[in-house]
Amino acid sequence: MTAAKGGVRPFAGRTPFRLSIGAPRLLFVLVLIALGYLVLTPMVFVARTSLMTDTLAGTGELTLKNYADLFASPDLPELLRNSLVFGVGSSLVALPIGTFLAWIVARTNTPLKWVAYFTAYASLAIPGIIRAIGWILLLGPQAGLLNVWVRDVLGFGGFQFDIFTMSGMILVEGLAFVPASFLLMLGPLRTMDPGLEESALMSGAGTLATLWHVTVKLALPSVISVVTLTFVTAIEAFDVPALIGIPGGVRVLTSQIYLAIVKGFTPRYGAASAYGVVLIVLVALALWYYARVTRQANKFATITGKGMRTSVLDIGRWRILTVLALVFMPLTMAAPILVLLFASLLPLYEQPTLASLSGLTLVNYANIIGNINVVGALRNSVVIAAVAATATISLTAITSWLGARTEFRGRSHLDFLASLTLVFPGITLGVALLREYLTLPIPIYGTVFILMLAYTTKYLPYGMRFASPAVLRINRELEESAQMSGVGWTTMFTRIDIPLMLPALVGGWIYVFLLSMKELPLALLLRSPGTGMLSSQMYDMWENGLITQIAAFGMLSTGLLVFCAAGFQILATRYGLRT
Repeated sequence: MTAAKGGVRPFAGRTPFRLSIGAPRLLFVLVLIALGYLVLTPMVFVARTSLMTDTLAGTGELTLKNYADLFASPDLPELLRNSLVFGVGSSLVALPIGTFLAWIVARTNTPLKWVAYFTAYASLAIPGIIRAIGWILLLGPQAGLLNVWVRDVLGFGGFQFDIFTMSGMILVEGLAFVPASFLLMLGPLRTMDPGLEESALMSGAGTLATLWHVTVKLALPSVISVVTLTFVTAIEAFDVPALIGIPGGVRVLTSQIYLAIVKGFTPRYGAASAYGVVLIVLVALALWYYARVTRQANKFATITGKGMRTSVLDIGRWRILTVLALVFMPLTMAAPILVLLFASLLPLYEQPTLASLSGLTLVNYANIIGNINVVGALRNSVVIAAVAATATISLTAITSWLGARTEFRGRSHLDFLASLTLVFPGITLGVALLREYLTLPIPIYGTVFILMLAYTTKYLPYGMRFASPAVLRINRELEESAQMSGVGWTTMFTRIDIPLMLPALVGGWIYVFLLSMKELPLALLLRSPGTGMLSSQMYDMWENGLITQIAAFGMLSTGLLVFCAAGFQILATRYGLRT
């Protein structure tokens, strides 16, 4: 018995059968072309632009001047140092807090665990720009609410925490990633064999010693994963460096790329692309290190063929402290939102007093609802995010199926191509797409279509992380039965595979939609009159000092995104989806 011609793998059944391979092969070629265009073309253009002289027409000459200026610049060591410190510092804030909260939820009998779950998923709905602005209003050096209270109410007259510093940037970015660290550590801690911890406790080790020497070390691959992810997210981040770093004079690579485009009489695309290449190399090295370290993750396996019972630790009198720890995450999430809620109800922003409480008004919400720019930005965001999420999930669902269910030569490259944009920071992708569509004779620059393409390209890896496990969970016997009944591959894919993958695909759609709604650097670099997005509109309002109006806009936007995040939480809880 031989396999069907064309390289399609026979399903794992006892009775062989043939597949019609013409359409699948054509689909494979089309998907390969689509992924190559979406992913490789921007990379070619960012490399090409970094080697060209700056011209708006895209006809500059080849040169190494951009790299010569880059490596000769006295700013480069500081930019690299600041980016690394920002990434490592954010990881050191997020990891311990997130891991400790995950341990409380997974391994102890602490009540109110639902608070942690709700907060973690609700945090997905808060745009980074809104979070940063809220912390600025709380920790601004002169008028920040917490600084004023500590100085005036508590009597520490000399106290002043300046958020416009590296410490402030690390604090805001690290706290923002605590919910993600919590979710990422929850699974490994929940499936770890509790017998190992019990043995340590019976041997006389205390709770903290057992947590450090047994639990944390067994979860080391997950710890490295969270550290790497936080580090990569931080050095790619733009919201905090733009709103907090630039005013404070603390520049990192992402903010320097943005300034190279918007500062001065003409955009310095070559310099921005050279900085972008350096940033891509940093991200790629971090991901390579993660893959290298976790290659032997089987050394940390604790789930074996033997029976494993799950149990939780009775923490007794420490329960009060663990409950307080669970409250920490919602407090850090709610604090910037509450101060923005208060600001949204004021005609002009001021410190909370009895007099200010008597002047609360909804006029800002009325102004926002009646502002055609704001309404247009919100409409653009919903439409573009929905189209990008649909395109991303559709493409990754087909890509995952082709990679798992066919034997076409090169199928392994599909997942690699779709995941390649993990090393492509949003600010660098924006520069690449700017140059690409200013050069190519494709008339989408200045339209919503360039934003749709940009978001689809950026979030392909996230779609793959939802679609690939969904395909692999489907038993091939179902597809084999359909094929033996004479059903074609198209009907089999749409009537069997897609319905079984649907919970994961819907969860992935909501997740990509949320990320697209909050995306700032792509929205800033690729916008044009009439194509403003939610995040770029907020950034413009902040730059113009419209604090109360941006607060009202932020509350309305966050409410919409919370609704979407609630849907994702329901799916994640019911079907075991993970971010």
